[in-house]
Amino acid sequence: MIHDRIALITGAGTGIGRGIARAFAAAHYAVLACDLDRALLDETISLIAEEGGNATPIVADLSTQEGARSAVGEGMKVHSRLDVLVCNAAIFPHSTLDEVTEELLDRVFALNVKSVFWMLQAALPALESSGSGRLLITSSLGGNRTVTPGLLAYETAKSSLGGMIRNLAVELGPRGITVNAVQPGLIKTERVSERFTDDGFAAMARVIPMRRCGTPADIGNAMVFLASPESSYVTGQSLAVGGGVELIDGLSSNAFRN
Repeated sequence: MIHDRIALITGAGTGIGRGIARAFAAAHYAVLACDLDRALLDETISLIAEEGGNATPIVADLSTQEGARSAVGEGMKVHSRLDVLVCNAAIFPHSTLDEVTEELLDRVFALNVKSVFWMLQAALPALESSGSGRLLITSSLGGNRTVTPGLLAYETAKSSLGGMIRNLAVELGPRGITVNAVQPGLIKTERVSERFTDDGFAAMARVIPMRRCGTPADIGNAMVFLASPESSYVTGQSLAVGGGVELIDGLSSNAFRN
């Protein structure tokens, strides 16, 4: 199969990033799957191959400008073009105000925010040459529409992405590039599953209007739509994908517990 659309997805080794990579591969994109962990990347590549897709691993540390440039450069060596850049890589360490340190903030912002700048700077010529380039960012409901106590640094970083997305949409629109984000709600990934039991997930699902937790595929499918020709007039937007949980305020949530 000849792939006429190329997508580079960061943080593709596990969780939401793996779900995004699989969704793009299923939509017949050639996928450049980027992560720091080669073993996890190999699992993603194997899954995509089993599903009939095409994916190439790229190992890079995106917390540095040099690492981001290397990732994009490696991708361009494989396909010589790039149509979609999905900035998904992130960390979410537990942090309250008392626990926040300079080192923790630097780590969180380096990967969750600064890496988007570095990746886009490196990929911009290719996205512009595409004629219909897409920058997609995994943001979060947390810090933007809801709050999770104990994720102060993470949610502060994620909430800063909204201004970036809107500003870049205005700057890059004349160059034929749309810029959008997906804000996941509670998504049942491997790392999130380490923090909650099945009973815990069931209890949380009862306050979500759709009565279930999300899956990485839910986020991947939203990303594929935002990369599609059907979304070509959508830019500067942050799409909530949380089963409606963002519509419920804390005082009324008891109405959804039955």
